[in-house]
Amino acid sequence: MTQGHDALPQPSPPAPGVLRIRVDSTFGAMEEVKLRVSPELAQPLLAQLQEDGSDASFGAEFSLDLGELTIIAVMMRDSGAWMTLRTAIEKYADRHKGKQIRLEHGNSVVDIQGYGAKDVERLMKTAHDDFTEHARKWQEMNQRMGPPPDGDSEG
Repeated sequence: MTQGHDALPQPSPPAPGVLRIRVDSTFGAMEEVKLRVSPELAQPLLAQLQEDGSDASFGAEFSLDLGELTIIAVMMRDSGAWMTLRTAIEKYADRHKGKQIRLEHGNSVVDIQGYGAKDVERLMKTAHDDFTEHARKWQEMNQRMGPPPDGDSEG
C-alpha cells in the first residue's frame, strides 16, 4: 500500500469516504501503469480489469510509507489497454453510482458520482499522454547510456 511516490504533483486529500483511483505512470517501466486505489475498491476493480482482458495484478513497491492506497499494476502493451482501463473504471463507477469515486492523475481530479464520461475520458487521455512521454524519455536515456557491459573482464 502506498500514497504514491511519483514525480507528479499530488491533489488535495479527498473527503472521508471517497474512494480513490490514482493513475501513475511508472518511470522506467514502459509497459506498466500503477493504479493506486482505496483498499475496498482494489479487489472489485482488479476483477473488472481482468474480466475485460487486462493483464493486471496486485503490485508492490519498496517504501517506508505504509500508506492508504493499494497498488494494482496494469500492463499497457498497446493503446487498446488504455481503452480497457477506462472502460473498467467506467463499469465500476456505473455499478456503484451511490459511491463517491475520485479519479486522479497528477493534480488533476475527476469526481465520479453520476459521473461525466467525457471528464473520465479527458483525464485518461492525459494519463496516456504522460505515460507515452515517460516511455520516450526512458528510451532516450537508455540510448544515450549505450548497451550494458557484458560482464566479461577479460580483454
